[in-house]
Amino acid sequence: MVGLACGIVTKSHDWSLCLKSIHILLKRHLRRYLGGEKPPPKKWETFLEATSQAYSQFDEDRLKLEEALALSTKELLRSRADMSAVVNTCVDGIIAFDRESRYTIWNPGMEQMTGVSDKDVLGRRISDVLPVFKEAGEEEALYEALRGGAIVVKAKSYIKPDTGEKGYFEGYYAPLRTASDKIIGGLAIFRDVTARKVAEEALKDRSEILFRQQKVLLDLAKSNLSDLGTTIKMITETDAKTQKVEHVSVWLVDESCSALLCEDMFHLSEGRHEKGIRMQIKNYPAYFKGLEERGAIVANDAYADPGTREFGEGYLKTQGITSILDVPIWLHGDIVGLVSHEHTGSMREWTPEEIEFSASIADLVSLTVEASKRRNAQAALAEQAIRDPLTGVYNREYFNSRIEEEIYCSDRYEDDMAILLCDLDNFKAINAVHGHLTGDDLLKKVAKSIGYSTRGTDLVFRWGADEIVAILSNVSRNEALNTASRIRNGIQNIKQSTRFDFDISIGVSMYPEHGSNPNELMRMAERALHIAKKSGKHFHIGEEEYRLDEKTIKVVFQPVIDLKSNEVLGYEALSRDPKGQNSIIELFKKYEAIGKINALKSLCFTSQMKCVKKMGLTRVFINVDFNLLSHMEVVSPPPGVEVTLELSESDVLYDVDNHLKIVKKWRERGYQFAIDDFGAGFVSLAFIAELMPDYIKLDRSILVQAVASEQFRMFARDLVRALRNYSKKGIIIEGVEKKKELEVVKIMDIDLAQGYYLGKPKPWVSKEKNRPFIRTVGES
Repeated sequence: MVGLACGIVTKSHDWSLCLKSIHILLKRHLRRYLGGEKPPPKKWETFLEATSQAYSQFDEDRLKLEEALALSTKELLRSRADMSAVVNTCVDGIIAFDRESRYTIWNPGMEQMTGVSDKDVLGRRISDVLPVFKEAGEEEALYEALRGGAIVVKAKSYIKPDTGEKGYFEGYYAPLRTASDKIIGGLAIFRDVTARKVAEEALKDRSEILFRQQKVLLDLAKSNLSDLGTTIKMITETDAKTQKVEHVSVWLVDESCSALLCEDMFHLSEGRHEKGIRMQIKNYPAYFKGLEERGAIVANDAYADPGTREFGEGYLKTQGITSILDVPIWLHGDIVGLVSHEHTGSMREWTPEEIEFSASIADLVSLTVEASKRRNAQAALAEQAIRDPLTGVYNREYFNSRIEEEIYCSDRYEDDMAILLCDLDNFKAINAVHGHLTGDDLLKKVAKSIGYSTRGTDLVFRWGADEIVAILSNVSRNEALNTASRIRNGIQNIKQSTRFDFDISIGVSMYPEHGSNPNELMRMAERALHIAKKSGKHFHIGEEEYRLDEKTIKVVFQPVIDLKSNEVLGYEALSRDPKGQNSIIELFKKYEAIGKINALKSLCFTSQMKCVKKMGLTRVFINVDFNLLSHMEVVSPPPGVEVTLELSESDVLYDVDNHLKIVKKWRERGYQFAIDDFGAGFVSLAFIAELMPDYIKLDRSILVQAVASEQFRMFARDLVRALRNYSKKGIIIEGVEKKKELEVVKIMDIDLAQGYYLGKPKPWVSKEKNRPFIRTVGES
């Protein structure tokens, strides 16, 4: 038909009709050859017809090939464009093979991965070109593709031809089908995943290093060594072995603040400790300036670093030191020493993990030094005389150490104990009129008289300027009052003999009736003393009964807001004076003075739980302490209610093991725990690590500092991110009272918050009236 058209056209010499009849590529070649619109010679008619048919047949074959390739894999199903361009520009390796496993496509990506060009592989069998292909087990995947299956090969290793280094690839095999679904070969795509595998292995190695470092720090923190020297030796040795550093040493500033003294240096290769080296600060100005300004000396090249080259080649070469990492030891805002790491051998590039670990070691040394100083101060106090130098009775410090023993004995023998707080009336006037010498002489006589009025087993202490305390063991209420009466009679005798116008008032508290610890007993005695003075009876025991029922307090709720969703996460239950006459702190002090603080706290807890159950809340936070938890009977929370018990930061500093047992007992009954007021004092990090609280509530003081200081804000943000590893459910910031503070909270990467800006504590009215209870975030 094409030939017929050409014949007609050439006979009529209609060149434009001929161009429409022949293949476009042939048309292009004719124009290029003949030039312009000049018709071809008539003798070319048969040749042109055959050539045009060949072009058309080639187009048809190419379309079939593109259709087969497009159906061979998911990635090419949608592509009917130029397959050669796709394959050749793809960064992944792509191969195609026929039914006899001979390569038909080998793209540049495969050439780059294997180092073999397409000229060396096309038309050849796979196993002949790459024997390693069969050894790696890839041949089975190829045959599976020819059988019609699709195979995914996970990361496998290979040797890179250009570098000889180990690499990794992933593969995908699929069959190549015709339009009639006949398998004519297979297709495989290979991706080089070496960078990803290397990154995964590096991350794994880094995680293992961090885990080991954290375990080391935790083990060191748990160590409770009382001797400073022994503790520092353990720290230097552990540090050197953990970081594989030849010399690790701890240096502390001497009393003159002019030199550093080496407390201990551990030599890793020799397993040896030494100490006593002295370093004069004035001899190394650049080093100490850099230590203070840079926060640490990180010298990968100790010879070139401006902070360490002062040591000179003599010291560095003699010791073989090439790299130095020194971190200052801070205590109360001052540098009191440093932890030094001296590496020998080839130069070492200190990693961020090593620098952070070294800083943690320095912090641990700081805590150890502070604890040592505190123990020394306590020992110095213990060495002082336990008697008051003026009156000869025991002093107040001895009372603090002895009262616990008396309570223990009372518990052991099931006896009652009494505390008598004696205060001289009108003593200040005598001092003012007659002078301090006369006043001192009178105090001596009063103390002596009180000693006579008590038994030999009783203890008498000078409590204050004109106050004396007596501890009476194994006494009843009546016996305690009788002793108080004898004491006043003795004072009356002194009054008559001296003719001074004074008297004595005595407040009495009983153990265990009025308190379970010294503070509770002394507060009750002070309250009783106040009543004795006010009533004019001169001595009084205990205090009037205080009401303890559901009307004693009222329960209010403050919302905890999820700042991401702007929804209420839950509510903190709080107790208030229903009459509004006292703050909650004043209310607690009032009951603490009469020894009923635990009863009041128990009442608050049970009232809050009843209110939560009644109102149908699903998540609530309740303030408690370990004293309350240890004395209360453990009851399960209401069904469907998530109850989080908040423990104040200061409540977890001591008796960690016992506190953890208490937490475990309540957790087994379904309660969660939060650390409250974090940042308001000195928290036990070991306790947090062991407790793993569900929430950590940051004290408002952190927020105030973060608003005032951008540097502290960034520190607080990093602290929050670190604390998330030790909090199961989240970090809550308390005390958000202004819009600006809320903006800072978001910068600190905190998602949970509460405070007057977000919602004030209010009584719960009903579920329908819940919305007005909450302030919309951002509302002015």
